[in-house]
Amino acid sequence: TGNISSMLGYALILHRGGFNVLLFDYQGFGRSTGIATALSLPGDAVSAFDYLTKERGIAPKDIGIFGVSLGSVLAITVAAERQPGAVAVEDVFVPNDHVEAMKGQLGNDLAMKIAVAGRQSVILPRVDPLRNAARRQCPMLLMHGEYDWLLPPRGTLKVAPSATGIARVWIMKGAGHAPETLEVNDQEYAPNLNSFF
Repeated sequence: TGNISSMLGYALILHRGGFNVLLFDYQGFGRSTGIATALSLPGDAVSAFDYLTKERGIAPKDIGIFGVSLGSVLAITVAAERQPGAVAVEDVFVPNDHVEAMKGQLGNDLAMKIAVAGRQSVILPRVDPLRNAARRQCPMLLMHGEYDWLLPPRGTLKVAPSATGIARVWIMKGAGHAPETLEVNDQEYAPNLNSFF
């Protein structure tokens, strides 16, 4: 239900840190046309990265990717597929865990069970943050609010051990789901994010 306006606080932090920022809406979000699907979201994220490298001529090593909540999984996917200079994410989750939890609520609906099984075997492997954290080679920062009610920190804590290379974890004390983390950690957030990138 969000759009790029919910990312303006993060963009301001990065801009003030001396970075150029590209914000974009996925298909079906904000003013972007189309319909968001599990298939379109990763493609949209990769397309934004490819725009920077192919159209703007920026070297992958000079691009940092930042994703929050839904965007966290997609940011790690792009990092695995395109190998940027760095990737930072907030409130990462493991989609397959959510699908497994949902399976128990399906009852005997065979058509729905087949659809879910198809999604698990065809779509979810591409965006699996456990697999992709191990495939990416750039430094990674994993951030999460200690009291995140929507996506508990267990997703971040599950992804962290699968990461190869440089990976830092910051569980933000007293914070819930983004963007609450900006308010609770206003003195630490900007310096930590900017120094990482």
